[in-house]
Amino acid sequence: MNNNKENETAAKIVEISGVNTRKCMKCGKCSATCPAYGEMEYHPHQFVYMVEKGQIEKLMASKSLYKCLTCLACVDRCPRGVEPAKLVEAVRLMVIRQQGMNHLAPEQIPELGHKMAASRRFSDLTLCAYVSRTDEETQTQFSALTALALMASYIEKVKEVGADVTFEDFSLMN
Repeated sequence: MNNNKENETAAKIVEISGVNTRKCMKCGKCSATCPAYGEMEYHPHQFVYMVEKGQIEKLMASKSLYKCLTCLACVDRCPRGVEPAKLVEAVRLMVIRQQGMNHLAPEQIPELGHKMAASRRFSDLTLCAYVSRTDEETQTQFSALTALALMASYIEKVKEVGADVTFEDFSLMN
């Protein structure tokens, strides 16, 4: 990518994520709390810096995108509310868009709905979290469950392009 194209992509990533990268004071607290730190080429604070500086090509080619657990520990730990995990998700989305894999065919929508419904544990927990309370803790749990569903969907998409990724790669299951 040329520098102008990278800057445009970085601006799109910021727009999608809603993250203000300029709020980052580069303290590294997000990286220090990241459970996948040792597995990553680039760490949460570096993701923020690279998006801010428009260094998107290296970031989009990095396996660090796929090592992020989307556990939101970096978001909880950031004293400035920067939310590096949202940037990771936005970069992942941009990779999918560049590969032309961001659209579902109409016949895939019912199939996707059945897959989500088949995951009874997820649907029960989501329904419970959504219906029973609307306090901050429940909303956080609901966000985490939504992230888990997105991760499952993401893994399916990654497998479609031939990569070998499982939940175990994300260290979610013991």
